[in-house]
Amino acid sequence: MKRKIVIGMLVLSMAVSATACSSKKEETAKTETSQSTDTEKASETADEADSSDERNAYGLTEEETEKLAELVKEKVKTQYLDKYEIDPASFTFPEYEPIAERTEAKDLWTPLDWNYLRSYELATIVVIAEEAGYKDKGIEDISEGIKDGTISFKESAKEQNETNYEWYVENNPQEGDLAGAIYEGIAEFLNGLDDAERAEVLYDVYAANVYQNGNGEDEQGRVLHRMFDQVIIENVSFK
Repeated sequence: MKRKIVIGMLVLSMAVSATACSSKKEETAKTETSQSTDTEKASETADEADSSDERNAYGLTEEETEKLAELVKEKVKTQYLDKYEIDPASFTFPEYEPIAERTEAKDLWTPLDWNYLRSYELATIVVIAEEAGYKDKGIEDISEGIKDGTISFKESAKEQNETNYEWYVENNPQEGDLAGAIYEGIAEFLNGLDDAERAEVLYDVYAANVYQNGNGEDEQGRVLHRMFDQVIIENVSFK
């Protein structure tokens, strides 16, 4: 009788042990599955963040492109289209005309770069950094220019370059208002970024549009694009 009781207790003990092991395996499997799911979600979130931060052909993220387009559109409408009673549906931005020398400029975009955006400083920094393969140093130099005021963007076109503004007023006020409106939209966009992001954006925009890996000129030495002509022409519409 005692032997039967002992055997029964052994059987019961083994059953309890097997159940406990099974339960632990299930808990372990659930934990591993949960951890795997969390890892996948974290990876997907990181991928989405990387995707949203990826710079496009204009040297901007999609979010930056949308913000820039929004600000330029607002400025052009209020300071140019409304002022001259131009039907927004009929308006298109003038195309950039490649030139070899600054003095040959007859388009809107070259004076906008040279006279308002100060592309000479940026050009020097970006071209040297790109040719040397030191992008981080180039961005650092632009950051220094932002800190010491060498590279800055005043709120209005007149404040940014009074001489050029007065020339437009005397010779071509309507084009001057358009150039000023575009500049002020760009300036508000750039000044809305912190210094580090602004330096990176300026570097990437110049590199992507003007330098183009050293291929930003045609066989005649004409610069193919300016900093913001493509992104604005292709993303700002009033229709």
